[in-house]
Amino acid sequence: MGKLASLALDSLPTFKCLIPSLGKTVTMRSFVVKEQKLLLIAKQSESDKLEGVVNAVSQLIQNCITIGDINVSELPSFDIEYMFIQLFMHSTGTSKTKTFYLCKNPVLDEDGKPKLNDENEEITCDQPNGVVVNLKDAKVSTSEIQTGIIDVKSSTIDKLILKYPNFEQITRHDISIADEDVDTTLKVYAECMTYVYKADGTVLKLGEDYDIEDAAEMLELLSKQIFDQVMGFFMNIPSITGHTDFVCRKCNHKAKIGLRGLNDFFS
Repeated sequence: MGKLASLALDSLPTFKCLIPSLGKTVTMRSFVVKEQKLLLIAKQSESDKLEGVVNAVSQLIQNCITIGDINVSELPSFDIEYMFIQLFMHSTGTSKTKTFYLCKNPVLDEDGKPKLNDENEEITCDQPNGVVVNLKDAKVSTSEIQTGIIDVKSSTIDKLILKYPNFEQITRHDISIADEDVDTTLKVYAECMTYVYKADGTVLKLGEDYDIEDAAEMLELLSKQIFDQVMGFFMNIPSITGHTDFVCRKCNHKAKIGLRGLNDFFS
């Protein structure tokens, strides 16, 4: 890096940013034009757009951490969401973004009853509306963050230790067990089963004592009661949340829109 480039980088303002899952802060700098361009290119790319955006967001956050020994790729998805919003606000100087919302207000007939389509479903307004979102309202409820300890208490297994999926995993996969691709769901669960505590006190670690395929097979052999606890952990992953008020420009319907995840804050 040249002398002038180093001067420019060193002149960038820094700020403290909380990592919700860890309850600790790191020092971050604002992102630069060059880094913002990489994110825009990733969003506009037609080839594997999702992978490009995921990698760009993660790398952007990693680049901008100046004090704090953190591997961003290992952080839960909600940490990345929260940190990206904080980084965006500090880097751009704005706390407002614009997203789009389809009005779901039922269309009424002359008698004031909802109109139905040929499938006997309610017809809704479906007018697209631009909605202003205040990024300062984005938050992660720390009370929703679980430990990931699943007590088994059997004659062979004491407990399982789970971690939350990272940004790449949760962006790529629907981790609901109701999803048609059950094998993919189980694989994501297995990737996040980091430790197995045996009843005799021995601790087994993912990647050293067992692999993902072994973990997936074990999950399939758990009792329904224990597996329901595993599934409950993944079905209640925290996310950034917020809300905004909305008035439809077509039917004048007023509503408060709940926002959850980066996609609801940035369109």
